[in-house]
Amino acid sequence: MNIRTKLMPMLGLFFLIQSCDLVTNNKTIELNEKGLTYLNNGELEKAKSCFREAIKNPKLREDDKKVIYRNAAIVYSSCQMQDSAKIMFMNAYKSSPKNSYEYYINLGDVYIIEQKYKESYELFNKAYLLDSSKLEANNSLGLMLVGEYDMLHFMPEKALKYNLKAVEISGDRNTKFVLGKNYYYLKDYTKSKQIINELYQKFPNEVMYIESLISIATETNNLAEKNELMNKLKTINPELYNVYLNETIEE
Repeated sequence: MNIRTKLMPMLGLFFLIQSCDLVTNNKTIELNEKGLTYLNNGELEKAKSCFREAIKNPKLREDDKKVIYRNAAIVYSSCQMQDSAKIMFMNAYKSSPKNSYEYYINLGDVYIIEQKYKESYELFNKAYLLDSSKLEANNSLGLMLVGEYDMLHFMPEKALKYNLKAVEISGDRNTKFVLGKNYYYLKDYTKSKQIINELYQKFPNEVMYIESLISIATETNNLAEKNELMNKLKTINPELYNVYLNETIEE
C-alpha cells in the first residue's frame, strides 16, 4: 500500500510533499492520510499530531521516514514554526541517499527557509536533472523563477515550462494558481484571468484569488469588475480592503 502525498502552500513558502511509495504498516498509512486531510482543511494542530505519532512508529523503515518528516515539516511551516520545519526537512534529506533526487529536494527546502536562494536553485536544478518528470522539482523551479522567494531569480519566461509541467502532473489548485500568476507577469491577462477565475469560483472567499483578480481588472481597465471584487474583499478582509483603497487614492 502506498502513502499518498499532496501539495500545499505555506505562508508564502510553497513546499511540496514528496511523492514516494512507503512499505510500512497500516497504522502509519492511516496517520499519514489523516494528517494530509487535516492539512488540506487547515486543521494544523490535528495534522501535526498525526505526523508526530507516525514518526514515533518504531517499525517505520529508515528509508520511509523522509516522507513523514517532509509532511511534518510542511505542517510546522504552516504554523509559522520555521525552526521546527527546518529540522524536519533536515531529517528528510538525511534519511535520503546522498545526492539522490529526494536529498536535493529536501536540502533545497532547508535552504529556502535559510533564505539561501542561490543554493536552493542549484539543488532544485540537480534534482530536475535526475528526474524532470517529478512534481517537486518542476514546482520548486517554477516558484523560484516567478520570484516567489527573491527577485534575483525572477525569469517568468523560463518559469513557464516548469509551471505548465507542474499543473500537468498535479492539477492541484496551488500549481494552477502559480501558473495563473505567471501568465499575469507575462502580460497574458486572458489566460491569467481564466485560470484564477476558475479557482475563485470554487473558493470564493480565498483572498489571494480576489487580490489577483483585482490586479488583472486594474491592468485591463475593467473598473466595474474591480469595484465588484473590491466590495467582496471589503466583506472578507476590511483591513486589506483599506490598504487597496488607500493605494487607489494615492494613485
